[in-house]
Amino acid sequence: MQGRKRLPFNSAGESRAAGARFQTLPTPPAWMTAGAKERFVEVCDQLDAVGALAETDRGLVERYATVFDRWRAAEAALAASGADLHYARLTNRAGQPASAVALPALAQANKAHDQLCKLESMLGLCPTERSRLPATRDAGPPDEVELLFARAGAKHE
Repeated sequence: MQGRKRLPFNSAGESRAAGARFQTLPTPPAWMTAGAKERFVEVCDQLDAVGALAETDRGLVERYATVFDRWRAAEAALAASGADLHYARLTNRAGQPASAVALPALAQANKAHDQLCKLESMLGLCPTERSRLPATRDAGPPDEVELLFARAGAKHE
């Protein structure tokens, strides 16, 4: 099939570099809780240290910090309940056990955990995603084939 050649897929994360870097680190919004503000500053510092914090990431970091604070509060509520089982047993009209339902704090902790996993991956906060960020990859030794092509290209110019 004729036509335009396919452009190579950029899986290395260079698209993250397209966002403008912050001149100064952002401050957490006023509507955030104290715990979320603390996590916001922490994550901004960590991402800036590896050169992965762009202006376009601000909303993502805000969501991550908010969900992290919710998860922490839900886990604290579960610990404070002192129960080993975090399910409530429901009974039918005859008084017999019918089903078990997760306590609200457990449901909140589980949902926040799932959201955190996705957001951490987007921000590069987990090891597998961090290796894909251009700022954290080791350049390594130059590739001999690329050097050969570079020399050949220089001769023809």
